[in-house]
Amino acid sequence: MGHRDGRHKALYAAKTVPFTVPKGLLTGLGEALPLFCNESISYLTYKAACAGRRVVAVNPAYTSQTCSQCGHRVRKELSERVHRCSCCGIVLDRDHNAALNILALGRQSLAKA
Repeated sequence: MGHRDGRHKALYAAKTVPFTVPKGLLTGLGEALPLFCNESISYLTYKAACAGRRVVAVNPAYTSQTCSQCGHRVRKELSERVHRCSCCGIVLDRDHNAALNILALGRQSLAKA
């Protein structure tokens, strides 16, 4: 997954589910992240704390390829913007599907803690 795709998923997830962020944005990308993105993460963390919530880092791997409804992995090119599951038939925007998977991973992480 490229940095651009990861940032896009995180921004989409932040709009949909404000307090769950892919782990790749918090660690591992180092200088590849522009300064404003680091500030955005800090601001998101601050706003979450003000709302009595916390930011949960999750691994974004395969979140746009895994079906958020049934868990089946649907391989697709980055240029494919619609998720169509051949198992359960759900059709979603690729980024919406990824955001739902990121939310589920965040909730799983919190349940384990």
